[in-house]
Amino acid sequence: MHCLQSKLVVLVSRQRITIKMVTWIFLWEAAKNLAGQGAEAVILGCTEIGMLVKQDDTPVMLCDTTEIHAAKAVEYALEK
Repeated sequence: MHCLQSKLVVLVSRQRITIKMVTWIFLWEAAKNLAGQGAEAVILGCTEIGMLVKQDDTPVMLCDTTEIHAAKAVEYALEK
């Protein structure tokens, strides 16, 4: 088990917080820290991340690769 995963499991068991909430907090903090370091955008590179973090949750622009790929697939299909 990855070190981060084990820390999340311990936190969840001690605080009785759902994994979804702990993951959201982790992702929110990561986006906030990246924005603080000058990032203009954060790429959400896993399909499930876009279901957890929304644009309204963070001041930095989010690029959800699932949405980008879906939009391009529709665009491509309509061109044919």
